[in-house]
Amino acid sequence: MHRQNIREINGFLKGYKHVSEMAGEAIFIHSTHGNIFDVNTIAEKLTGYKRNELLTMNVRQMHTRPGQKVASRALDMIDRTEIKVDFDSHIKRKDGKIIDVRIIGNKFKFKEDFFVIGLVKDTTPYEKNLKRKPESGVVRNVRARSFLNPLGKVYVEPIQVLVELAESRDFYTMEHSAKVANHVMHLANSIKLPKKEVETLKLAAMLHDIGKIGIRTEILMKAGGLTSAEYEEIKRHPLLSVEIIKSIKTVKGLIPTVRHHHENYDGTGYPDGLKDGKIPIGARILALCDVYDALISERAYRRAFSHSDTIKIMKDKKEKKFDPMLLKKFLLYATSQN
Repeated sequence: MHRQNIREINGFLKGYKHVSEMAGEAIFIHSTHGNIFDVNTIAEKLTGYKRNELLTMNVRQMHTRPGQKVASRALDMIDRTEIKVDFDSHIKRKDGKIIDVRIIGNKFKFKEDFFVIGLVKDTTPYEKNLKRKPESGVVRNVRARSFLNPLGKVYVEPIQVLVELAESRDFYTMEHSAKVANHVMHLANSIKLPKKEVETLKLAAMLHDIGKIGIRTEILMKAGGLTSAEYEEIKRHPLLSVEIIKSIKTVKGLIPTVRHHHENYDGTGYPDGLKDGKIPIGARILALCDVYDALISERAYRRAFSHSDTIKIMKDKKEKKFDPMLLKKFLLYATSQN
């Protein structure tokens, strides 16, 4: 394992680690054999160990004896063939307390080395709220999707991991970004945007919701309506996405599209209240595709709308939310797909 690569990947993930702490989720960066290279401060709080102690440990050491078996099985899977594993286990803190956790591990290649980003969530309070116990020892392995055409060989696989981690926290939005990216590509091509710009917008679509890493799971998965305070927290996610993206040199050009994809055409959106032509074209395209996929997909708080109901809802918001020209083009495309 090359030390320079470890330093570089830690720099790449700086924004991600910072934003993830807002949601109270621990991050472990380790080898495919489990040797820990870096952690965030939530990992220290979760385990009771200091950072310098964790950097001398293997992730197996934190598990209870039954947990060590399933962690070893997961590491073996991810080392041999799998790109992603997802399992429940029990961690033994430094003070001896046992806590329930959900662990999502994503393998990626950085230059010549393989790394794993492990996201660890304390599910003890969440599981008690659901009145059920986690499936201790169950390994749910999920092969990662094919990613979009790369903008740069060095960073593409780590970027894919960030998208996977963001979406894996919310069952209802898994694969949302990939579907939105597909819609974005078709709409951008229909208005004859240059090929390079289309590729850039596809990547922006993949990353547009990555800031939800910084939103608490109980808000993302809330079955009822949000309070005004919770909605204000949700509205922070475009800025949190930018916080992550700006630390990645090769994708800084995506920032305007990602930042403004919740602006409304009449100026009533967020975060900056831009209107009509002042909203970047990429953000106007992304807004349409994002809303369409959200409406036709099931959410924690509602069932999916039918295609015809979705079209009606979007037409009703024509003057308020969407660029009228782009909406007309998009509805032609969406109708042709159904």
